[in-house]
Amino acid sequence: MLELPEDEFWFFEGFRPALSSLSVEPPAFLHEMAFVNLYAAFDGFVSDLLRARLQRHPQMMGGERQLRYEEIFGAPNKEALLERMIEREVRDVMYQALTDVLATFRGRFGMTKLGSSRDAEAQRIALTRNCLLHNAGLVDSRLARVAPERPVGERIVIGHTEMSDACNVLRKLAYEIDRADQGFAAG
Repeated sequence: MLELPEDEFWFFEGFRPALSSLSVEPPAFLHEMAFVNLYAAFDGFVSDLLRARLQRHPQMMGGERQLRYEEIFGAPNKEALLERMIEREVRDVMYQALTDVLATFRGRFGMTKLGSSRDAEAQRIALTRNCLLHNAGLVDSRLARVAPERPVGERIVIGHTEMSDACNVLRKLAYEIDRADQGFAAG
């Protein structure tokens, strides 16, 4: 239980209803923040892994990109230019839906050992995170398409169970991605 000196407790009178129930269950927004933070950690892991892979194998960026003269002449050296190209590639890949990111990993980036059994649930987690951040915590049409039991406009409630399930899915998927990346590096 959170303890405050009596004068501070009365100063924060607006928090009294929340304080009285903290010993039972934390406020819902803490689970929502943790859920968003969990996905941010997963997203950061995937971005960092992709960046490291492109640094080791820059030829994987393919030949579709074009550079402007100012980008070439503005770079202090070849390494800096390559880093800019890698950052742009990472940003473009990571901007896609998670299922498309994973498909790109399997196809273009050669992670053929990466299974797809967790894709649908991971995409649902990604869309839930997007709704929490960008849709005032309400289900949007994209989330409703992958989770038909959740109607558009319904308030998303993240509890301990949802948080734990999301953590397990993303942890296992991160492990599988890491193993697929190691398999590529060894092969």
